[in-house]
Amino acid sequence: MRYLQVCIAAYSGEAGEDVARKVVQLVDALVESCSRRGVKLVGFLGGYRGLMRVAAARLIEHGVPVVLVIPRDYELVDEPDGAIIVRTGMDSKARSAVLVRSCDVVIVAGGASGTMLEALAAYGIGVPVVYLTGTGLPSDKLSEAYPNGVFDERIGRGVYYTRDPGEAGELACNLGLKSSPWRGSR
Repeated sequence: MRYLQVCIAAYSGEAGEDVARKVVQLVDALVESCSRRGVKLVGFLGGYRGLMRVAAARLIEHGVPVVLVIPRDYELVDEPDGAIIVRTGMDSKARSAVLVRSCDVVIVAGGASGTMLEALAAYGIGVPVVYLTGTGLPSDKLSEAYPNGVFDERIGRGVYYTRDPGEAGELACNLGLKSSPWRGSR
């Protein structure tokens, strides 16, 4: 069986019901898409608050193992039953590098500076980024600044935008399986 380690980068604050519904749809599509291909998912998140909590809960409902890579400031917060907790002892910025490097693909599900940092870090090391737009959160602005999915001309395209949560889930499974720089090392 093949495994796919997927990071869902998402807002740690309250984002509203509309965005939370999109995150649920995205997770459902991701699980369904990878299941069709006989791929076992492992979900990675940077915490268990806000939209990350929504994504983690939905992954767990689907029976997907969840790994929370927690920064030092949030080591004592709630954790879902059954999740694997990695207490990094790092600040949230350093933790973000560990989080995205551990994954085959990163999905941006709406957020702010931390979410955008994770997208940029993943892009910079060659991890494909699927970017859900239309969330109304600050991360939407990065897609406006770089609409062609190229943050750095020397690297080329590595970011794939969509407003459709279902398409984001499908795209993440496809890109993670085809494009991961770590695929050959497992």
